[in-house]
Amino acid sequence: MKRAGFFLLLFLTITVLWAQQKYALVIGNGAYTGIRTLRNPVNDANDMRATLLSLGFNDVAILSNGTLEQMESAILNFVRRLSASRNAYGFFFYAGHGVQANGENYLIPVDAGSIQSDSQLRLRTVSVQSLLDDLSKAGNELNMIVLDACRDNPFGWARSGSRGLSVVEHPPSDSIIMYATAPNTTADDNPSGSNGLFTGQLLSNLRTPGLSVFKVFDKTMGDVSRITNGIQRPELYLSYSGADSIYFTRPEPPPGPGPVPGPIEPIIPPVPPNSNTFIGTWIATVQYNNSYDTYEISFAAGNRCTVRIYNGTVIQETTGSWLWDGTFFKLTALFRDAKIPYQNNIQWNSVLTFAEGSDVFYILGTPASDGPLMRFTFIKRYG
Repeated sequence: MKRAGFFLLLFLTITVLWAQQKYALVIGNGAYTGIRTLRNPVNDANDMRATLLSLGFNDVAILSNGTLEQMESAILNFVRRLSASRNAYGFFFYAGHGVQANGENYLIPVDAGSIQSDSQLRLRTVSVQSLLDDLSKAGNELNMIVLDACRDNPFGWARSGSRGLSVVEHPPSDSIIMYATAPNTTADDNPSGSNGLFTGQLLSNLRTPGLSVFKVFDKTMGDVSRITNGIQRPELYLSYSGADSIYFTRPEPPPGPGPVPGPIEPIIPPVPPNSNTFIGTWIATVQYNNSYDTYEISFAAGNRCTVRIYNGTVIQETTGSWLWDGTFFKLTALFRDAKIPYQNNIQWNSVLTFAEGSDVFYILGTPASDGPLMRFTFIKRYG
């Protein structure tokens, strides 16, 4: 009887999470005037709306080929809806032109025209940072922001190298932000298909039963990277601790006990990962003092590793060593010009879950030289 109660409690817990209020705003801009038109964003928005409604979203507002006034009004109404439902989940999706200037990201309405300068850009577009600030102020449980906007800057005055969108320096709390590709790189609009390459993979994973919210985004990253042979690598900014325990689709109830309940089995603590678990290439988002850096770290046999400061392109690269002894994770690498030349001796934090065969793990620690507390979020890209 106790075992039956456990299964019922587990299923009710998951169902409540799935059944929370969910609201979305999807925008697809393709019919631009004065700059290059895009074929797929309107299709992306229509398919995203249909998919989210099929997943039980309470309301999915859609805007196709939105002007600046229409985009600002739609975002304002979306934020108001979330503010009235504190336990709600919000999902914002945008497909269309997006650019960066001076480290800030902007979404381009269809009536922006041929923008000639940074000052015009700020007046005629939607600031991504302002959008994130407004969603953060809504105070709801969780906001997911998906930007398939990492295309080449369509304006001739764009500075050399300012491709795609820039890194999210300060992701708001209780948010998951996903770019179609890494900062400062561009995404494939997939002109031969009906959806952008990234959005097509995301739609497929959203419809896959049994995937947690985190796993949907994590799998999409891996799928896009695999399909493009590593040329396009979506970027994920995770500032929500429960992303692996909530689901877009209602999970099936766990199987009940057999006809004759047996004794309650003891809980066996998970076995710590062995060294082979870490071998492969990982993207590590490093958080310290409210700042974020991105590294690509390849752990090899023989406790050797290659560490790259990675921001779309490799800024610096060095070799180092690593060691996992079951209690401490030690990573040694020295960058001549990095913000923090460090020799990390990072203690494994057993409160954060990691199981053998997983493709994400977290470690907390400080550099050996009395530096700030650092949180490493490792997401495996390929073995």
